[in-house]
Amino acid sequence: MNKKRVELHLHTNMSTMDGINTIGEYIAEGLKDWMTAITVTDHASVQAFPEAFREQQRNGGIKLIYGMEAYMVNDKEQIVSCTSDKELDSTFVVVDIETTGLNPHTDKITEIAAYKVAKGEIVDKFSALVNPEINISQDIVDLTGITNEMVKNSEKIDSVFDKFLNFVDDAIVVAHNASFDISFLKTSAKQLNIKFNPTTLDTLTLSRGLIPNLLRYKLDVICKELNIELKKHHRASDDAAATAMIFIKLCEMLKAKGVNRISDIESAIQPYYKGTYRHASILVKDKEGLKNLYKLVSLANTKYFYKVPRTPKSEIEKHRKGLLIGSGCDSGELYYAVRDRKSFEELSQIAEFYDYLEVVPTSNFKYYIACGYADNEHDLIEINKTIVELGKKINKPVVAVSDAHYIYSEDELCRKILMHHKGYDDYNNQPNLRMRTTQEMMQEFSYLDEETAIQIVVENTNRIADMVEDTFSPIDECAEYVGDFDKLKGLTYAGAYKYYGNNLPAQVAERIEWELNVLKENSRSVYNYLLCAELVEKAAMKGYVVGTRGS
Repeated sequence: MNKKRVELHLHTNMSTMDGINTIGEYIAEGLKDWMTAITVTDHASVQAFPEAFREQQRNGGIKLIYGMEAYMVNDKEQIVSCTSDKELDSTFVVVDIETTGLNPHTDKITEIAAYKVAKGEIVDKFSALVNPEINISQDIVDLTGITNEMVKNSEKIDSVFDKFLNFVDDAIVVAHNASFDISFLKTSAKQLNIKFNPTTLDTLTLSRGLIPNLLRYKLDVICKELNIELKKHHRASDDAAATAMIFIKLCEMLKAKGVNRISDIESAIQPYYKGTYRHASILVKDKEGLKNLYKLVSLANTKYFYKVPRTPKSEIEKHRKGLLIGSGCDSGELYYAVRDRKSFEELSQIAEFYDYLEVVPTSNFKYYIACGYADNEHDLIEINKTIVELGKKINKPVVAVSDAHYIYSEDELCRKILMHHKGYDDYNNQPNLRMRTTQEMMQEFSYLDEETAIQIVVENTNRIADMVEDTFSPIDECAEYVGDFDKLKGLTYAGAYKYYGNNLPAQVAERIEWELNVLKENSRSVYNYLLCAELVEKAAMKGYVVGTRGS
């Protein structure tokens, strides 16, 4: 094969305690494989850009693409599954289930409980144990209290599901963390050849919008906050009763906001950025995209920082011009959706957000098997095949990426040490995250027909690289501040005074002076001016540490 692949996803030693090699080492390795381009996508960071530019200029012969892997959070997470004009006083069925495990395709339902709510009151109840026809493990018995002896004489799912459907009728189905319960119910319905596609409402996401002060939104936490009794947690009958009471109180809160219809809920809820984040790739196409990426990384490290620098999906939409958005690795939302066996319609809806879809070698996500999301290597291959077929059907380019965290196999030991230091119990059982050559990547995807493998490994990666302007300097956007230290200092203090008032807290003032002095002392360093005015100003405003001494 004459033409070589492009690496569109890699992490340098600037991905905090995660990547091993420098960008210079990656570029040198890319040149050995005759790659036409290479991309830097560190976690929520652009710190490798100056070195990347210098190394590319020194080596030549390879195109450099600037990027970042964002910790993307869906700040407008769906509360209601589809549009409904029903009033809040309509009839709802609040449901909870217990299961033999987490996988809706290999595990089974052991209990279904539901409460019918109308006009703010519980009016009816449904509850049934289910014979799962498979063994209930001791871990699940300890969690739920449901034993094999308890269910051995219970009705099977076909009979129970029929009764449950009659109870639901045409009501909107409510659940806490609805995706879990609904995925099991839909899987059971499909296996029974029964149509089940109700409008659903998730009390977990609704609670985030209405009770923003909580750190967690588990059922027991919300019950405590709303003074609701939860008797036997992890028994469907008790959890469903508690969820019903939560739903009633949340409806009262909505009405107090003037919301009386289901269709008005989403617009009345404030965006929430502290929820679960997923990985997404952001690549720079041109100078305007570079500026927008700097805005996104600044916002992530200041305004939206919560445990990690988060990038809300709404901000990506707002600053999308000049950028290419990729679906991310096996920690991206598309991989998770395929893993959880979401429908083609749901997968298409998720994939439409992205400019291109990513697939990684199966060895990168073998941990899916250990976690119970896949049974074997064949299941991992099917996940990748599903993404490839999805891309063809919705006309989105699919690219094969290494998701590299190091270059050579022996570097894996260094990353294990980092994982141990970070507290990972499985530090000694990490996936293979080595950057692959074109030949190695073709071998990784040999289960595809040769034409498709060449397309995702070589043709599409070069297609994405061709969308990017030739390598340009990453510091032009900050050029006006280089050498103009007084202007930078003025902007920093103006932002601090705006946020704190003229009498700055001592800790904030000391920190600003420390950061500014480092910048002044190293004024000839490209890196120290890379994020410059906006980032330092916002860091000072929020009291965050961003830039030269960690983030």
